[in-house]
Amino acid sequence: MVYYVPTNQNYEGEWRTFYSTPMLLARDLKAEIPEIVRSAATSPQNLLFTEDDNAVNRRGRYANADFFEIFSLQFVEGNGKTAFDRPDAIVLTQKTVSDLFGSNTPVLNKVLRVDNTDNYVITGVVKNLPRNVSFGFDWLAPFERYSSGVEWMQEYGSNFTDTFVELAPGADFDEVEAKVRKMIPSKIEQAQTYAFLHPMKDWHLRSKFEGGKKVGGQITYVRLFTLIALIILLIACINFMNLSTARSEKRAREVGVRKVLGSGRKSLISQFMAEAMITASIAATVSILLLIMLLPQFNVIVEKQIELRLFDPLHVLPLLGITLICGLLAGWYPALYLSSFKPVEIIKGVNTKDGTATLIRKGLVVAQFGVSIIFIISTIIVYQQVRHVKSRDMGYQKENLIKMNVNGDMVKNFNPIKQDMIASGMIENVALNNSEILSSGNDGSGFEWQGGTNTEDVLISFRHISSNFLETAGMKIVDGRGFGENVASDSSNVMISQSLAKMMGARSAVGKTISRG
Repeated sequence: MVYYVPTNQNYEGEWRTFYSTPMLLARDLKAEIPEIVRSAATSPQNLLFTEDDNAVNRRGRYANADFFEIFSLQFVEGNGKTAFDRPDAIVLTQKTVSDLFGSNTPVLNKVLRVDNTDNYVITGVVKNLPRNVSFGFDWLAPFERYSSGVEWMQEYGSNFTDTFVELAPGADFDEVEAKVRKMIPSKIEQAQTYAFLHPMKDWHLRSKFEGGKKVGGQITYVRLFTLIALIILLIACINFMNLSTARSEKRAREVGVRKVLGSGRKSLISQFMAEAMITASIAATVSILLLIMLLPQFNVIVEKQIELRLFDPLHVLPLLGITLICGLLAGWYPALYLSSFKPVEIIKGVNTKDGTATLIRKGLVVAQFGVSIIFIISTIIVYQQVRHVKSRDMGYQKENLIKMNVNGDMVKNFNPIKQDMIASGMIENVALNNSEILSSGNDGSGFEWQGGTNTEDVLISFRHISSNFLETAGMKIVDGRGFGENVASDSSNVMISQSLAKMMGARSAVGKTISRG
């Protein structure tokens, strides 16, 4: 079984879960816990690959060699056992090879220029990954090449890697989990953090943590949509019951004649149930055809790649089960109701409707309309919420704002790149930011500031920007000033958010000092 290793860290008495670990953790977990047979530390990065006049940016991972076996990657060139034997090795996916060299081109042992500064040797090619993987990549390279000589990466307090482990068959999860939780505290004195195991089957749907404990995730939406689908199916079944019982007068003579000719109630029930099953089967077939026709357009709207996989056993069996249940649910009451007609009363023309049937039908209609009204109101509320989220003030101007990843020496040559882009007349401003605008950036503790007490345990998120980032992103300064073009004059200055300013006291925070170590 494969597990991801997150960490729980305590700040201000609250446990928070982070999807990052020290680089050294993967090595020590494998070395000190016998039940862990493989472990891999990985770090996602963007690289610029150049082959003649062809250049492509691709996101991949620096990783340990165990990564190949943990995820059973299939090699079409080379093999996982020797792929990382040399420090300048790199393994590409088939798509990356195709983009660089063209289709069906052998590339083993070819030299690849990376970021216009380094040469890597292609030691393997792996099959393309499915689009819906949680930890995707376009290339893999030895972690040692990334971390060699970088001192801060060699410390247990530096959390920047994704760690994966594979347990031996038959290993006791609880015992291994207990050992994993003790690993970081055994390396750091008075550590307020510990690692734990997160199983692969939960990565996509159950990766939400609160207070250091798993509380759900996207499985909540799966359950919600499943409930909505079942309610819609129930409404459809109610509709079928109402239509069937409403047409009872038209079928009453048929029932009367068949009973006179010797048909028993069981045979009539079987007939009506069979009709309901046939109707449900036709509806299921039509729904599949509509899915095949509309799924491509739906994927465009939601920007996903959902696949039908009709003949997957996990899909076929539930589909048959839903069809059977809907047929039985929709057909049982009409079958019992229609088969209960008395032939003598039908032939004499006596009204076959009774008060109970009418009352049940009215009750079903009320339930159907009640649920429909709830759905309509819920849809309006959700629409208003979505519109609010899209139109609310985000603190920056997202219109006409484009972000791209830097590669190679782009940061070093930022000023001439910026001037060329602005000179094109199509770009108003350019800036650097070491994180996504809506992400927290880097996290850390140990800060002290004027007016604060016991602040070392407060988790602070921070980032590094170029001087005109606020202007480029459309952010507003409410007090003080931004950074100037002269980097040296602002080398010891910081800008803070209103949230941190409030923690510093009621007066203006401009001019106060923040220290760390």
